[in-house]
Amino acid sequence: MKIFVNSIISAVVLLALLMTPVYAVSLTVGSDSGIATDTLTIPVTVDNPEGIAGAAFTLVYDSSLYVEVASTFFDTFLNQFADCGLTPEEIAAIEIPPGQSQPIITNPVPDGAQTKMLIAAAMCMPASETDNPVLFTLIVSLKTGEPAGEYTLEIIPTTLNNTDAGYASGGETIDLLVGSDLSKPVTDPDAFPVILAAVGYEANVVAGTADFGDVDPDDVDDDDDGYSENEGDWDDTDASISPIAPEICDDGKDNDQDSWTDCDDDDCDSACSVDADEDGVDNDIDNCPLIYNPGQEDRDGDGYGDTCDPHPGDFIALYNPKNAFFYMKKEPVGSFSDFKYRFGPDENAGWIPLAGDWNGNNQSTTGLFNPENTRFYLNYGHDSDTDVSFAVEPSKGDWIPIVGDWDGDDECSAGLYDPVKGRFYLKNSLADGRADYIFTFGKKDSGWLPIVGDWDGDGIDGIGVYNPRNARFYLKDVVEDGNTKADHIVRFGPPDFAGWVPVAGDWDGDGNDGIGLYEGKTSTFFLNNELTDSSTDIRFDYGPNDKGWLPLVGSW
Repeated sequence: MKIFVNSIISAVVLLALLMTPVYAVSLTVGSDSGIATDTLTIPVTVDNPEGIAGAAFTLVYDSSLYVEVASTFFDTFLNQFADCGLTPEEIAAIEIPPGQSQPIITNPVPDGAQTKMLIAAAMCMPASETDNPVLFTLIVSLKTGEPAGEYTLEIIPTTLNNTDAGYASGGETIDLLVGSDLSKPVTDPDAFPVILAAVGYEANVVAGTADFGDVDPDDVDDDDDGYSENEGDWDDTDASISPIAPEICDDGKDNDQDSWTDCDDDDCDSACSVDADEDGVDNDIDNCPLIYNPGQEDRDGDGYGDTCDPHPGDFIALYNPKNAFFYMKKEPVGSFSDFKYRFGPDENAGWIPLAGDWNGNNQSTTGLFNPENTRFYLNYGHDSDTDVSFAVEPSKGDWIPIVGDWDGDDECSAGLYDPVKGRFYLKNSLADGRADYIFTFGKKDSGWLPIVGDWDGDGIDGIGVYNPRNARFYLKDVVEDGNTKADHIVRFGPPDFAGWVPVAGDWDGDGNDGIGLYEGKTSTFFLNNELTDSSTDIRFDYGPNDKGWLPLVGSW
């Protein structure tokens, strides 16, 4: 992220240093007011937006505030790349930084009673003609427990001392805005002057305010609807608006305070439209009437569209340990990934990728296992954040991590397989502690690999082992201690093919997991829907050949 931030700022600074100022503009932070529980929307505007190509400045605000930054002026990364003339294939190959959809970088730095946030953005093609003066929008709220009052939002120039990015070690102040002389082509360096320099910026920068008043110091239910402002009624002047009020579908108000108004509220579907999700398919024949799915995909034919099916089936993904990117697929075919993101350390750190439904929302996300400290790091949202970390005890660095729902609560937890003793250690919760199940299954020190799946469709995962020498899967429906007999023995794939990785998933969405193999040298998946000796049901290539990428399975 640091490199990406510096690349944007460096581009802005480089352009700024090439030319002398052509004209000056005013940069103004707006003001907004509300009560302490409100979220204020405050624009950062420029009085002459035509030709703006980049911005880099520091916002200074009180540490009592939460501040987020958005922009429509600088558009999205994908539109930026399209403006540059890139093809769809070239755009798909670009790795957009995790968590970024717009070309905006923010970097909050606490500084005592204040917080300083670097805001930087650059456009591939400068704005030519626009009447939109809003460069950025600040979303400001008051932290819980902080006092009501008026808080100042101030812009100052940014000082950088990152010598790796070419800045002076003692600190280098950079200009605030770079613009374009639209009479010159963008390939001409003379087209990019500084339009708001750091020197003398005070005359052209106006600070703003966020004014938060007391919620309700008397805690009185002023509109007699049963709730005061302190009890969650954000409009205590209107009795038709409260946390328990019904939504009135044509009054322009969010009556039930669920952040959805009138026909956008699910409670108004029948009153507002026969096509609630506006996907072009009427509710009475839509297989997901409340979720946009114009294609009506239903691969298991159960009447539920794939986007709302409680048993939608599983898909695959690949993890690149070199750059820590996950590449996710939403259908069992090859071609490009449907989405990707970065999570965990890169440069082949040796961490092992995982996937599971950690919070019971019927959607799988990813995780990693670090063999060095034997800890699991799990992610809830297809982003770069670690949401929970824990260890299953006992554990050793050569043990193999596994994931499954051992107790049928619809939430996956983790476990470990000791390949030397052929022993499983399974835990029901995502917290540090001892394993809840400990048992031996399969041969000791045999090179067999563990595998997890719901083999009988009862909603509880069983375990298994795969013998690569004879290409046999030995699978158990339950995880009961002392039961060492396999419930299913399946031969699938060629024997003696070292390096093929066993996988399991509900490939056809029937509620029962099937088995499969991933061959890394050709990056080929071989999947079988049934637990019977048979030929491959699904075969496809996905990802680069022989690059050490690792397979995952889940319902993304």
